[in-house]
Amino acid sequence: DDFEFGLLHGFNCDPDFRICCCSCCCTAARWADTVSSGKVQYMGFWQALVLFALLEWFTGLTGFGFILLLLLLVDARRRIRAAYDLRRGDCQTFGADCCVYLWCLPCAVMQEASQIEFVPLPEVHGNGKVNGTGWVYGNGGLVGPPLQAKT
Repeated sequence: DDFEFGLLHGFNCDPDFRICCCSCCCTAARWADTVSSGKVQYMGFWQALVLFALLEWFTGLTGFGFILLLLLLVDARRRIRAAYDLRRGDCQTFGADCCVYLWCLPCAVMQEASQIEFVPLPEVHGNGKVNGTGWVYGNGGLVGPPLQAKT
């Protein structure tokens, strides 16, 4: 129902210490790499990096940039949730995602990067997504797993 990696999981430097280092020291670049991934395709790397940096700079000038940056980050996280068919689109997930970014921005960036780098997208068949049981959820409703021929 939620991300495969916990918020603090990356501090174990497992499965890849570079995600931890980049999330803490180069947050904008790590976030831009994540949202430009082929799994999410939220925006291009340079576009994301420049936008993140400009909004951080604008935050230092007025504080208003922080609200715009927070909305951008939460929208990108919603896009990641959609790619993995995780819960999204309600007040609870919106509020939780805002709190995650307000509490620890590098933790959120690390969690998203780990999800994108190490968790495959759910299998897609037709217009639906397969959950772990083989049942497909799609435009036509719930469809059972294919029958196996007896040999």
